[in-house]
Amino acid sequence: MEDLEVLTEHLHLVSEREPRIAERVYERLFKYHPPLRELFGDHAAAVQQDMLNETLVGVVDSLEGMAGLESNLQLLGAKHAEFKVCDEMYGWWTESVVEVLSEASGSDWNERLEHLWRERMNYLCTLMRQGARKTS
Repeated sequence: MEDLEVLTEHLHLVSEREPRIAERVYERLFKYHPPLRELFGDHAAAVQQDMLNETLVGVVDSLEGMAGLESNLQLLGAKHAEFKVCDEMYGWWTESVVEVLSEASGSDWNERLEHLWRERMNYLCTLMRQGARKTS
C-alpha cells in the first residue's frame, strides 16, 4: 500500500475512534509545555479543532503534491513568527500529535505509521520554519 493510502486510511480510522483528537492534542501540548497556552490566546476549541484538521489534511496533501501547499505553509510559518513561535515549538507540536495519534490507534499503531506521520509532520514544520526565517 502506498504512503498516501496508508495515511488516508489511518486518518479516517483515528477520526472515527477519537472524535476529541484536537482537544487531546492541545491538552497534551499544554500539559508538557504550559507557556504555549498563552500563544493560543482566546482561540476556542472549535478554532483549535480546525487548525489541527488542516494540519492533518496538510500531511495527506503533502503526499499528493497539492499546488500551493508549500507557499501556504511558508506564509503560515511567517504568521507563527509574529507570535514568537520558535523552532523548538514545532517539535513539541509534532510530538503531541504523534503521541495522540498513537494512543487513538491502539493496536493498529505500527512503526510505519509512526515513521510516516513524523516524516510528514517534520516536512510541514520545515516549510513553516522557512517562512518564519524569511520574515526575520
